[in-house]
Amino acid sequence: MSTPNAFDAKDRQVIGSSRFNGYSPARSEIEIDWTFLARSHWGGTYNDAMKQMMLAHAFQFVDNVLFLVGPQNMRSQRAVENIGGERIKWLRPYPGRAVRGLCPGFQRRNLR
Repeated sequence: MSTPNAFDAKDRQVIGSSRFNGYSPARSEIEIDWTFLARSHWGGTYNDAMKQMMLAHAFQFVDNVLFLVGPQNMRSQRAVENIGGERIKWLRPYPGRAVRGLCPGFQRRNLR
């Protein structure tokens, strides 16, 4: 699976990436994960714009979007809360790799 890049509209430079993962038709959910944003673009509107576009796309097909955030990554946890993510107790092992510790899960429900 390729990971799409995010570009700065001003100069078309790659500033990060994010992807969908863990699609479950039975649960009507998908994950948004592996988001990376260049430090030069932290604290602005870039992360919010990227997530809002991905949420709008995802909610055309599912009712729930999940985010996994590292337990020590408070910056990302706050960013997900700022776009309406609600903390949930959710942990599911990823196929092919071990999950150590509790990864905070966040859920955003479609408001249709």
